[in-house]
Amino acid sequence: MLNGAWQDGAATPSEHVGVALAVDTPIGLVAPVISDPDLAAIDEVDARVRRLIEQARSGRLAGDALAGATFTLSNLGGFGVRSFQALITPPQVAALSVGAIGEHPVGRNGALSVRTTCSVGLTVDHRAADGADAGRCHSDLAAVLGAPEQLLRPRSQRSG
Repeated sequence: MLNGAWQDGAATPSEHVGVALAVDTPIGLVAPVISDPDLAAIDEVDARVRRLIEQARSGRLAGDALAGATFTLSNLGGFGVRSFQALITPPQVAALSVGAIGEHPVGRNGALSVRTTCSVGLTVDHRAADGADAGRCHSDLAAVLGAPEQLLRPRSQRSG
C-alpha cells in the first residue's frame, strides 16, 4: 500500500517502483526518479543514483527523469540533520526520511554503548495506508539493513 498513489478518492497500488530522490540543486529541490530499483543489481542502482544526482545538480536532467515516482526518499544527513519527517508529494502515499549517520549512545542487553546509527522516518498518507502498513515497511527495512548482503543476491533468492 505504500507503493502507489492516492487519486480520485482511492488508493491505487503500483505494479512498478519509482523512487524519487530529493536532490538539492543550485535552482532548488528536484526529485529525479529511479525506476524499478528492486529489479536491478545493487551496483547498477548505485550507478543510476549517482548519475541522476550528478545530472540534477548540473541541470542536465531529461524531462522524463522526473516522472513515474511512487515513493520519495529524502536524506538531510549531509547537512548534519539527525532526524526529520519528509513531506509526501501527491499523489504518492509515502516518503522516507534519512538523517545523518553518526555515533550515538545505544542501550543493548542492559549496557550502554556507542554505535553508528541514523534516524529513519516514514510519512504516510493515512487515506491510503495505515500505521500497521508503515510498521511493516520499517520492519522490512530494518531486516534489510541488518543483513545488507542479501541485496547482492538476485531478487528471487532474497528473503522477505
